[in-house]
Amino acid sequence: IKLGESGIHFAKRYPDQVRVTHQPAGLDFYNARWPKAPHASVKVESGSHAFTVAHVLSVQSAQELGPLAGEGLYEFTINAGITEPDLIAHDEARVKTYAILNELVRIGWKPVVERSEPRLRGKDRFDHTMATESVNGLDPDYLPTLEEWMRIESRTPWMFHAPGAYLEVTFTRERTLIDPAKP
Repeated sequence: IKLGESGIHFAKRYPDQVRVTHQPAGLDFYNARWPKAPHASVKVESGSHAFTVAHVLSVQSAQELGPLAGEGLYEFTINAGITEPDLIAHDEARVKTYAILNELVRIGWKPVVERSEPRLRGKDRFDHTMATESVNGLDPDYLPTLEEWMRIESRTPWMFHAPGAYLEVTFTRERTLIDPAKP
């Protein structure tokens, strides 16, 4: 995928997976799905900051029509598994998640702290986020312990920027599978 590409080009690349929903309000919604293994691998083009997301279950975007149609698709939601199997150990999920975050930093994505938030890093930022709102985000450079990892709420973000793009990474933990000794 590429920020700004047209929905038509996006749909042509995935002809068997993309469903387009035309809305009379002037939007076309694009939804690509890979519900069964093997799931997709999607490369996100962003100049020298390109990266690939493995185990992709779906990609969604929308394109405005009319005078703004030339902007193309500029916001994507990518849903992916951390591994191909559905169930893995919590510690493996922690390590694999932080490997992805570390790779983003390595290729030049810069962590973002919202303007209204204190400029905390590492454990201090983790403690602040856990004590306040999960929307404050976490520092990708701080690897929490397994006990700390289990306290992180689903959808707590790690936010990044690169030239011309913003990226938010979150995870969702299955609410019924929160015993750290079980997958």
